[in-house]
This record gives sequence, C-alpha cells and structure tokens, in this order.
Amino acid sequence: MTLRKTALGKFRALARRSKNVELPAPLRKAQIAWQYPDGPDRLVSSPVFLFSPSRSGSTLLRTILNSHSQICAPHELHLNRLKVSVSQKYARKALDELGLTTDELENLLWDRVLHQQMLLSRKSIIVDKTPHNVSFWPRVAASWPSAKYLYLLRHPAAIARSHAEARPNVDFDTHVRGVLWYGKHIAAAREHLPGHLVRYEEIVSDPEQTTQAICSWLGVHWENSMLDYGKYSHGSFQRQGTGDWSDNIKSGKIQPLRPPPETPPALVDLAREWGY
Repeated sequence: MTLRKTALGKFRALARRSKNVELPAPLRKAQIAWQYPDGPDRLVSSPVFLFSPSRSGSTLLRTILNSHSQICAPHELHLNRLKVSVSQKYARKALDELGLTTDELENLLWDRVLHQQMLLSRKSIIVDKTPHNVSFWPRVAASWPSAKYLYLLRHPAAIARSHAEARPNVDFDTHVRGVLWYGKHIAAAREHLPGHLVRYEEIVSDPEQTTQAICSWLGVHWENSMLDYGKYSHGSFQRQGTGDWSDNIKSGKIQPLRPPPETPPALVDLAREWGY
C-alpha cells in the first residue's frame, strides 16, 4: 500500500503560511506517515479538544461538561508530554517494517489514554481541556481528522489578572506575554479548524443558554445537572498542572462575573481581535 500524503504535512504548511503562529520545535521535526487509506485508525474517532488560554475558565467549563451523563471531561491530560522512544535498533527495524514511526506510536498512546478515560466514565464523548494543546493544533488535527474543537475565550485583561492572582511572585509582564502566546496559537487554530466558540463571560452570566448551545453542537440533549457541577465528582482539580486549583472552582458553584480590569496596552489589540 502506498503512503498517502500526510495530514500533518498539510496542516504544517497551513500553519507556516499563517503570520500568527510559529510551530514548536518538536512539531516542526515530526515526520508522520500513515498507511491507512482513510486516515489513522483510532479507538476514539472524534474526540473534542477545548482550545483556550490558561486561566480562561477552562476548568469551570470542563466540570460543567463533565456533569452531563454522556460527556467525559477529565482533568488536564497533557498528551503531548507523553513521549515514546525506541531504544534498540532491531525494534526500530521492526517498526520500519510495520510502517510505523515513533510519532504514530505516540498518537496511538494518546488515543488509548482518551479511550480509557471514556470507558471508565461509561460515557460516549470525551473532551480534553489541556490549554497547551492549542500550541500543537496541527498534530492534533492530523492525529484525529474527525476531531471537534471547542474554543473558549475570556477578556485578555481578566486572564492576565487571574494569572497574577494565582502566581503573584511572577512578574506581571510575564503573564501578559503568556496571554499573547496563547492568542497567537488560538488565532492560527481558529483560522484552519472550525469549531464552536464560547466565552467565559457567557458561561457565568447565562450558563443555561450557553450549555444548551454546546449540547446542541455536540449532538446531545441538554441536562439540568450541568448547572450544579458541585454535586458530582470531577477528579482532582486541587493541584497545579491538572487544572484550576482556586477556592472558586472548588466551591462547586458558578461565581458572579467580575468586570475586567483596565486592559494593559500590550493586550489592547488582542482584546479587540477577540471582540472585547
């Protein structure tokens, strides 16, 4: 069977033409060549990826979604940090004979992790909310050609404030640069990967209508349970690295919306781009 043109190559080319993003080094070096005529073989054919900046309300949204009887939204999985290495030359030769690369082995591992979480939950849809996923969106898109994308935005100044409150020992300009970093990757992903857009402000001010729209997009019936996420177990969100660990999220209730602070000059253009 001849190798088809890789989906990764297509998305890498698209990303390079975008002025909004520079692909991370591991992705630039990736060489994935699948031998499947209709795309890669996956246990989870259509996962949902929540693309958002960190501190944008992604943990709140994931716990709301996870309160639905058919939606599994676990803590941050950090799939791209799960690496596969082949340490022996005969093993490499064996993989070559199978037409597999270490990148595809990683893809199979990531797919298996998603599948395991979905099976344990006994639900039919899985959502991965790891914010850093958006930085390697071309590989996500190539790994799951039928994936769905949920975009979450929040006023950039509010994101920067949330970062500063969570890590007050970090220079504020560093937080601002982090918001801009996410902004570049989200812009590139939204340009090439259609999805459903949600705003943190809408979740807080009108959670019923906002979650109804998400359920309609996912093709599931809306459930009132989503409005009271504190009644359900959502795994660990009490430590850095798995999601928000603040008292607000652990309260189990959607907190009132705080108005954003004054927008730092460096974030004015991004706020305008996001419609704020």
